[in-house]
Amino acid sequence: MMAILALTVLMLLPGYKKQSENQPYPAPIARPALAFYANLSVSGLFNQDQTGSEAIKEIVSSVEAISMARSGSESVSQNMKAAAAELLNSRILSGNLKIHEVFFYLRTPEHYVLVLSGEFSPAAIADMIGRNRINATTRGFSTLMNMAPAGRERVFLEVRNDAIVICPENIAGNVLSNIDDHKNLVAGEFSAFDRMVSGRPAMAAEISFENLQKNIGKKLLPGWLQAMKHLRLLAASKIAKLQLFIPDNSQRAAMSEPLRNRTGDIKAAIGGRDNLKLEEKGNSIFIEAKSDEALEMSISRRTAAFLLHFFAAHSSNKNMVLSAAGHD
Repeated sequence: MMAILALTVLMLLPGYKKQSENQPYPAPIARPALAFYANLSVSGLFNQDQTGSEAIKEIVSSVEAISMARSGSESVSQNMKAAAAELLNSRILSGNLKIHEVFFYLRTPEHYVLVLSGEFSPAAIADMIGRNRINATTRGFSTLMNMAPAGRERVFLEVRNDAIVICPENIAGNVLSNIDDHKNLVAGEFSAFDRMVSGRPAMAAEISFENLQKNIGKKLLPGWLQAMKHLRLLAASKIAKLQLFIPDNSQRAAMSEPLRNRTGDIKAAIGGRDNLKLEEKGNSIFIEAKSDEALEMSISRRTAAFLLHFFAAHSSNKNMVLSAAGHD
């Protein structure tokens, strides 16, 4: 959760891919504490032209920069760069894993789902995992995975031609049923997120800190977040906007002042935009900036790099993020 929050703050960048307002999207978990969406299709990564080459270079360089910032080691960042390039060439650009959109919902640490939509090759992915470790379905295959951070907890994985679904084993049946029935269980609780995603922006996020405190525990949230009740982020083609809903006047003022002192850093993070403004409206703090198509592509590439670096870091067999659990 904190990683996604950091991403929203550090990447207040715009982007928008115009699609049908009525196009459904997977939203199979009710009453989430966090809803996150990223549109990777505007990165240009899969273009067979100069744009695609530029996208590869920028994504791999961003993975290197992220790794350097996290490790402080040049050798580690170089290894991560090489691992990211290998993953892009052998797994993604080969046509096996074309990820267009990312949807992530979290209610509790035991109740979450990650849905990747795009173009996938279940047969090729099954070969990577091992045919003896999968169960064939009418749409592809499913399997159980061991997730390194979760210890003995097993994670359900289903791969289809147009989607990959990852969630805890015990809620997989309901999640798949809700996706297949096009049930949108998020809109009731997160109506703003529903409106934002309907236009397929480069990024949208909504976090209910009240729900997080109820579901996860107040003591696990840093003190500076406990005053915040809600966060909303939209990175679209004409504007990038971050809303921090803080109803307590004194706590809102305490948050606003440090942010005003960091507007220079925020401007640098979004490409030196002089039109950035921070203001208080009602019970919220808003940070807004105008955007354009150049930043649309940039946010998509940076988000791709942010996601890719986790898998590049764990590309060796002994440190894999997910490994097939088999039938034991």
